[in-house]
Amino acid sequence: HELIYSIVFFSLFNVFEFSAFIAISKTFENLAHLVLSPCFLLHLTCVSLTSTLFTIALVLVVRLTITMILYYHGWLYETVGKPPSLSTKLFMITMKVLSARARFFSFQDLLPWMMPPAVHNTVKQYLDTKTTTNQAARAAYVTLNRQHFCRDIFVKNTMKPISLGIIPMCATQYSDYHRSLRVPRETSDVMIRLPDARHIAVYSKGCWYKVNIFHGKRMLRPVELQRSLQQILDLNDTPQKGEEHLAALTAGPRDLWAKIRNNKFSEGINKESLSFIENALEIVFLDDGETGYDENDPAYYDREYELALTGDGYKLWCDKPSVYSFTKNGRFISNAEHSVVDAMIYVHVREYLKYHEAFDKPYGPDGNCIGEIQVVPKPERLVWQLDSETLDAITEAYSVSKQIADDFENGHCVFTEYGKDFMKTIGVSPDAFIQMAMQLAYYKDQEKFELTYEPAVMRLYRDGRTETVRSCSMESCDFVRSMLDENESDQKRMLLLRKACDRHQAYYRNAMAGHGVDRHLFAMYVVSKYYGMSSRFLDSVFGMNYALSTSQTPQHQMSEFTKALNKERDLFWPAGGFNCPEGSNYGKDTVLCDTLSTLCFEFSGVCYTVGATGDLLSFHVTSWRSLEHTVSYWR
Repeated sequence: HELIYSIVFFSLFNVFEFSAFIAISKTFENLAHLVLSPCFLLHLTCVSLTSTLFTIALVLVVRLTITMILYYHGWLYETVGKPPSLSTKLFMITMKVLSARARFFSFQDLLPWMMPPAVHNTVKQYLDTKTTTNQAARAAYVTLNRQHFCRDIFVKNTMKPISLGIIPMCATQYSDYHRSLRVPRETSDVMIRLPDARHIAVYSKGCWYKVNIFHGKRMLRPVELQRSLQQILDLNDTPQKGEEHLAALTAGPRDLWAKIRNNKFSEGINKESLSFIENALEIVFLDDGETGYDENDPAYYDREYELALTGDGYKLWCDKPSVYSFTKNGRFISNAEHSVVDAMIYVHVREYLKYHEAFDKPYGPDGNCIGEIQVVPKPERLVWQLDSETLDAITEAYSVSKQIADDFENGHCVFTEYGKDFMKTIGVSPDAFIQMAMQLAYYKDQEKFELTYEPAVMRLYRDGRTETVRSCSMESCDFVRSMLDENESDQKRMLLLRKACDRHQAYYRNAMAGHGVDRHLFAMYVVSKYYGMSSRFLDSVFGMNYALSTSQTPQHQMSEFTKALNKERDLFWPAGGFNCPEGSNYGKDTVLCDTLSTLCFEFSGVCYTVGATGDLLSFHVTSWRSLEHTVSYWR
């Protein structure tokens, strides 16, 4: 409509004899008179052509202008608690106007490309930072609602653009998440985009099934899919030999899976059954066990995290971006494959599911899905022909994946003594406060400072992923030393805390604005290896490991749901989690000062969540039992 209006608008220039417009239109007419006789139709054609060119030029100028506007990152550096600058006010007003009628992908092609920073700036910054309880009902509703999430984005185009406040963020990863598959190759895996499908794959009691979730053009209602899933749960099928641990092939050695997939699953019934799983809209695991949260029994919830992250070595399908698992008592967990999509996309999906489960009231008093039943698809059992070589490969893959699962250790804490509201009263960023608490806890446990990783979101740029924030800085070390110095005053400690938090925030903002260090260094490292060049500096950079890997699980990204979700403390979703990378001491989702110091840290990952109600936090710590000096559980 806007295009038509613009053409009509510019055509009016001819009526009012706008000089530049008339000159171009006359030029076209004079050229046309060389081969055609003058007439009104020719004049109208030239005017329309000129109007179209003016419109195209206007569109290009407007698009370029929006892109240039999005290069402004001054809003990142505004001081908390103070009025924003005039330039930031104008920027926010402009973005609010532009966002008023925007659709989900409206800004995608307008996002700026990130420019590599100057090498000397990268090196300088690097050197500066050495230092329901019904299983079938829950599974049916969540599975179909995830499909509605994708349809809202890709089919209906009704979801608002994902943004940081009102600043648009790159949405490319949603396309990657929707229909991607990681295909094993003997040298290197490849990611492919799958065509659309009409079924899901379901695993129950060691057997695989295919279930259609469409009746004609209509997607099933949750109550209809619940009946199909309940049929599967009521079956007592005996798994074929090797079928129970078949999925371990995707979790074991990739070269083994590549070889077996090519030799044993490339034709016949095996190819057909594997295709049903790989092309499924969802992969659903119906687990026999029970999990949950009990503040008096932390191990109960730890088991839920463990099942989500390891699948006991075989209840996963690691080639898919995500799989869902539902326990016997209706608990819902998921596992995500990180190479193609970052965590914020998975969290966005979970937020969508959480909102609709909470406010749409999809379950009746008896825990079953509500609604009218018109059709109940019959589950189709998948069949396999697994010879001795394939069975040996499954056994080998499972032995590797089970060993990894058994080596995994995790611990969690839901911290309710205070939350982000308290942190803001002392004038610091909650994320920076938590990072400093972790630095203190790590030093108290290990008696040393080590590299610490935290990801910064780079989706302000087109195709952006993440950048590294190095949480262990000279300022954080000064703060930690002051906390352990009995002669230091509380006033000095507070001063050093604020200084360390400000340094952390500055690093985070620089990373988001495209002035980070690690991705630039890594790109140069890859190029140097490609050209066979050696760099002692780059070799030393990537010869060091991050002893502590951390990540914050965001809460409530969707502007249309935020107001409702932020009011409900019961809808707080405890921290996600990740298996800490090889070579890092811990993987975490966050913990606080004295609470954190009850953990042993070395080669770990920490995931943390800041409650939207402002009065609670959660942390999830992972480590490996085989590494010395590492313990994830709470003493």
